[in-house]
Amino acid sequence: MTTKYLFFTGGVVSSVGKGVTAAALGLLLKERGFKVAVQKLDPYINVDPGTMSPYQHGEVYVLDDGAETDLDLGHYERFIDNRLSRVSNFTTGQVYAEIIANERRGDYHQRDQAPRGIGRERNRRRDRHRGSGRDRGRH
Repeated sequence: MTTKYLFFTGGVVSSVGKGVTAAALGLLLKERGFKVAVQKLDPYINVDPGTMSPYQHGEVYVLDDGAETDLDLGHYERFIDNRLSRVSNFTTGQVYAEIIANERRGDYHQRDQAPRGIGRERNRRRDRHRGSGRDRGRH
């Protein structure tokens, strides 16, 4: 069977039920025999929600590997019964932090890094990691 992708979007509006909806749909698909994997992508410049206000963004959910994530990942774990790991969630801040660390180490060999397409290779590496089964998710 070919892989199918579902995207739930909603801009910067929090607490409108996107995470619970995605988790519930994941449960329905899993109960019908589909293999379900989840990936949360957040546009925050924050590295993780651990320092964000719970009044504005909701509570932090901590995964088994210690990653501080959005509460939506808690919904995914509980509804779909998949153990997730830090590779199941990433933010723009994580991408920027890794790129800056690479630049400071000299990994870009004195080439500038433009904002367009930034993080593309990092995302490819993360996707390969997820597909290899090395992450802790049981999908």
